[in-house]
Formats: sequence, C-alpha cells, structure tokens
Amino acid sequence: MTGDERQLYWAGFLSGLGVAAGLVLAWFAVSFGELREAFRELDAELPWLTRLVTHPTYLRLMPVAALGSVGAATLLAKQLGTRVAVLGFVAAAAVLAVALGYWGATLPMRELSGNIASVID
Repeated sequence: MTGDERQLYWAGFLSGLGVAAGLVLAWFAVSFGELREAFRELDAELPWLTRLVTHPTYLRLMPVAALGSVGAATLLAKQLGTRVAVLGFVAAAAVLAVALGYWGATLPMRELSGNIASVID
C-alpha cells in the first residue's frame, strides 16, 4: 500500500467514523427528547451536563454540527492536503460528543441507582 492509498484509507475510515457518530447523535435527538420531561418529574436538580445534553437546541444542533463538520473537513482537507489530521480531529470530537451525550443523559439514572444500592446495603 502506497502512502497516498494509506491516507485515502484512513480518510475514509475517519469520515465513516464521524458520520456514524453524527447518526448516533441524531438517534439521541429522537430517543432523549422526552427524557428532560421525565427527569423534571423527579423534582430534583439535574446535573449541568444532563441539562445540556437533553436541551432541545442541543439535541437538534449536535447531529447537524457533527455531520456538517465531517463534510466540511472532507472538502477543506482535500484542498489543504491534510485530510487525515483534520478528519481525525473532527471524528474524535464527534465520538467525544456521543460519549458525553450518553453519559450526561443517563447520569441521573446512575445516581438514582447508586442511591438505591446504598439504601439496600
């Protein structure tokens, strides 16, 4: 495999990873949309990360931002010749957004289960 072929391989892999992360964020927008209301019924102060990742604006904008940045990075990186580095950064940011989104949205449930476990023990 030549150097150009290797760069094309990694650029494709990282683009696919970024697109997959954007699609997961779109799935979060559908799945976590009603979670904010459910948490409100608990009458407890939600962690700031949960408030952020269940906010309707965040749920709408994050998939668009992730997918748009992968597309923009692909187009710009072709011109600059630094495709792999730019796509690696964008893919890492999208995967980080997925991880923080899931962790933040499920944080109150984990805290509640920890409180229940401490009462049982």
